Amino acid sequence: MCLAGNGFQTEEGWASRIRVLGRAKNLAQLRQIHGAITASEHRHSRYLANLIIDAYGKCGSVEEALAAFQGIGSPNLFSWNTMIAVFSENFLAVEAEGIFCGMPLRNLVAWNSLLLGFALQRRLDRARGVFDSMPERDVVSWNTMIQAYASDRDIGKATEIFLAMPDPDIVSWTCMVGVYAQNGDLEHAKVLFHQMPQRNVVSYNALLPAFSQSFQVYEAKRMFDSMPEHSAFSWNALMLICARHGLLGEVAYIRKGLIREAKAVFYRMRLCNAVSCTAMILACGLNGEMEEATKVFQGMVERDVVAWNTMIQGFLENHLWTEAKALFDEMPHKDVTSWTSMVSAFGRQGMVEEARKMFEAMPKYDVVSWNAMIQAYVDAGRLEEARAIMDRSMPATNEFIEPWTVLMVGYARAGQAEEAREVFTRMPGKNAAAWTVMLATQVSQGNGGDKLLESRKVFDEMPERSLVSWNLMLGACFQARELEQAKVVFETMPERDEISWNTMLAGYGVHHGKLLEAQEIFYTMPARSIVSWNSLLGSVTGNGNLEAAARFFKRFPEKNVVSYNTMIAGNAQAGELSSCFDLVASMAIEGLTPDEQSFSSVLAASSHGGKLEQGLRHFVLMSGDFGITALREHYDSVTDILGRAGNLELAREVVQAMPFLPDLLAWGSLLGGYQMQSGQGLTQRAARSVFELGLGRANNHTKW
Repeated sequence: MCLAGNGFQTEEGWASRIRVLGRAKNLAQLRQIHGAITASEHRHSRYLANLIIDAYGKCGSVEEALAAFQGIGSPNLFSWNTMIAVFSENFLAVEAEGIFCGMPLRNLVAWNSLLLGFALQRRLDRARGVFDSMPERDVVSWNTMIQAYASDRDIGKATEIFLAMPDPDIVSWTCMVGVYAQNGDLEHAKVLFHQMPQRNVVSYNALLPAFSQSFQVYEAKRMFDSMPEHSAFSWNALMLICARHGLLGEVAYIRKGLIREAKAVFYRMRLCNAVSCTAMILACGLNGEMEEATKVFQGMVERDVVAWNTMIQGFLENHLWTEAKALFDEMPHKDVTSWTSMVSAFGRQGMVEEARKMFEAMPKYDVVSWNAMIQAYVDAGRLEEARAIMDRSMPATNEFIEPWTVLMVGYARAGQAEEAREVFTRMPGKNAAAWTVMLATQVSQGNGGDKLLESRKVFDEMPERSLVSWNLMLGACFQARELEQAKVVFETMPERDEISWNTMLAGYGVHHGKLLEAQEIFYTMPARSIVSWNSLLGSVTGNGNLEAAARFFKRFPEKNVVSYNTMIAGNAQAGELSSCFDLVASMAIEGLTPDEQSFSSVLAASSHGGKLEQGLRHFVLMSGDFGITALREHYDSVTDILGRAGNLELAREVVQAMPFLPDLLAWGSLLGGYQMQSGQGLTQRAARSVFELGLGRANNHTKW
């Protein structure tokens, strides 16, 4: 590289070049320029030396910046301040403090640089110490301290500094809006935003993402439209809001509307960068529009690894496995997320061998990769193989606790409690999740007194207890029928949530028939969900008081299928068939779809009440109008209805048409029908007929 001429021989020519290389972070050419200056007539220029220190700092070469500083014969105040800034901006606050303490004279710039260094390293106590020691402060000092607390999400201290600030500027106000927005306090953020004496695009951008957290998508759109100008961040924020919430609405046209809004935002943008395109790919993927996503992806000028991963994830979420694998193979550079996505995809398809091959081909692993591989084995029920690969290859460090927890959950779900305990014992470290899984495993083992003691032992040994663990212990007490212990646990809980209250409600009412206690709990609850209402309704119907249940049912603020099923089951048990039929009809009127449980109760009631016509009509209605596939219990009830009505030939046809082998209940219903028809008990002819029918069904289901 020729450095002679080209205007570099003047001091200002060298200075201009140094600034350009510093901004570009071009360390190699900066070194060449530095060497050329050292050999030129400007080698003693303190002005150029200061610029070189700053440029090395921007390139991240702190050692070379310090060497340049030490090479200055007589550094001036600017030299000292520049060196402090280099250390601070490269997260070396202690080193910056060393330079600061060696300064012959300090000004406000030096104090602010040192303050920034500790703030960037999140050493807030040291930053506050510097701030409190400053002989004077300007708006930069105050804003640095506000931003330091904002980064730590400490609303209280950030607000304290803001209120003490003599003259907040637009940066101060914007920072405070951002603090409240990031902490999910949208209302306070909006109040501050509207109190701002002036706003810029950054102020709007600070508030815009908060609407997404509060699910106020259309309010976000209104704010976006009111902005005097939009930055790339504004466009991307709005598009991501639309994309993220495109699947939250329960009504199809709302979902489509949000995705259309995301598209409209995207295609209105004057300049689409990689972030914008990736957000659009995400939006399309969430809504199943992978053809549109592919067009956006193929139209990108530059694709980073995030764009590739988002596209692959879109294919996977839409079950387009072949397309995902083809795109993965095409990727020029894969990161650990790319590999892990494919391992997880093969695992979800049950293709464990393919997942293992992909896993073994990975250049490096992280805990998420191991989670995906172990989950694939667990989902396939290959628990011992999962354990073997962990023992053979996985690092035995605290960083890799989660895969052990995944394996423990697998053993627990398979009913292998001893193996789960062994995994728990062998874990290199145990976090709160592992302890909670161990407690859940123990609780699931039974409801005897000894089992409760074992659960209590695990609970007492937990180094820290979450609300989930308290709720598990509460449920364990009810399983063991230890109501007094349950009450003690509930009263001891440091906090309670909806699950805690509903566990108490169901424990006393539904499971132990303590209706008065259940009612007291219900009316004491700080908030009641539909689960709470359904639970107390179940207690009332279980107590046999259908009139009280009907009055309570009318008071429901909202009803779901479980609410109706509880009432239908209560009326079915009491033989109130007309009420059962009316409730099924009411469900449809309210826009709710009856489920398998609804028809199980209706058909069982029809069977016991001998209502042939209504029972058969609801059996046909179940599959014909509601598309519900009949279960074994539905066929059993229909067989019983027909047998009681003496329609034995049709009952035989139902048994023969069942898509599974009839159970004892079906045979009993058919034999009962023969017995009723014969009038003399079970005749040999009737028994032989049923036996032959059963033998034929068994042969039809035998696979040779």
